[in-house]
Amino acid sequence: IEQGWVGPLVRVGFGVALGAGLIVLGLRLRPKRLRYGQALMGGGLAVLYTTLFAAFQLYDLLSYPVAFGAMLGVTALGFVLAYRCGDVLAAVVATQGGLSTPFLLHTGSGDIAARVGYTSMLLTCAFALYALRGWRTLLVTAIVGGWLVLGIGRAELTDLFVTQPRGLDHTVLIVGVVYAGLLFGGVPLWRAVQYHRAPERWPRPAMSWFQGRAWAEEPARLLAVLVPLGTWAVIEDLFEAPEWGQGLILLGTAAGYAGA
Repeated sequence: IEQGWVGPLVRVGFGVALGAGLIVLGLRLRPKRLRYGQALMGGGLAVLYTTLFAAFQLYDLLSYPVAFGAMLGVTALGFVLAYRCGDVLAAVVATQGGLSTPFLLHTGSGDIAARVGYTSMLLTCAFALYALRGWRTLLVTAIVGGWLVLGIGRAELTDLFVTQPRGLDHTVLIVGVVYAGLLFGGVPLWRAVQYHRAPERWPRPAMSWFQGRAWAEEPARLLAVLVPLGTWAVIEDLFEAPEWGQGLILLGTAAGYAGA
């Protein structure tokens, strides 16, 4: 590298080859060495994310649409591997990488509406996979990562609209936070009901580290309390209504929640 023999293009090519090689090797070793194969597959996905980040941000080899599409492809690959192979680590890495993509490819434009729409789509895929597989590690990853992304958007928006009129970003963020809250609170509850009705059809993977912990065995119980509070905490500053108006919103929401 110091002599100029290995340029940026070769480095990126090596990174892509390494990431793909780790995934292929992990698939081959999975039947015999499950944990090692999972680690290789997750590591391969992480290498691909890092390589694409370097190709775009450090070496300027890819345009934004190409880099974004490539990272989206890596995320889709992670979800497919997770579903087909029953690999929770691939699902976690794909969710983390997918949620990080807008920040890894940040160009300073700050398009909050597009980021919220993308995040909502990604969270939908992650929670669909959770509903099918019941991976609580994926559930925690999606919720924490989703709140972080939406919270960053809220912080940017409140600074942005101190002196400017509110517009599309403001509305989309509120809708996105409410949609995320419905996912975070509703899907775990729905799956808990399905598990208690037909545990053989909707299995719950064992968590050896947290056996006997109610919040880990049945996360819907904890989320039923935390998600509504978290949802309001994110969007509270986005409403222009006076305090009594916000109080009416909270009372109406509480009534609907109690009914549900």
